[in-house]
Amino acid sequence: MNVEAWGPLAALAGVIVGWLAGRGKNRADAASVIQDAALELVQPLRADLREVRGELTVYRERVGALERQERDTLHLLATHAGWDMALATAARSAGVAVPDMPPLFPPSRAERTRATDRQPLPAPGRWPTADQETRRAAGA
Repeated sequence: MNVEAWGPLAALAGVIVGWLAGRGKNRADAASVIQDAALELVQPLRADLREVRGELTVYRERVGALERQERDTLHLLATHAGWDMALATAARSAGVAVPDMPPLFPPSRAERTRATDRQPLPAPGRWPTADQETRRAAGA
């Protein structure tokens, strides 16, 4: 081949090599832009996730405290109910008219649905006194 033919071939090869090199650079630039955009989206999400995890920890601690408080309250109520029953039994054996112990808890939704024939619970603080209960039992 003649040397004069190398000029256009060298120019063409230079263009191709430049295009390939530029293409690789463009891909790298595009990848860099995409990566930067992704980081801009992810960074606030990471901060939000840390915040939510912190709140979740606080809520778990609160729920644990409430569960412990509920367990302790139920134990105390059971102890109180046993004591009330023992005292009512002793009073009844001594001839004192003592009404049945009122419920410690309002009825559950299922109990309210099933118990259509039950009387509604009296308002708090309006439980019948021993005299009223004795008169009711006597039919007066």
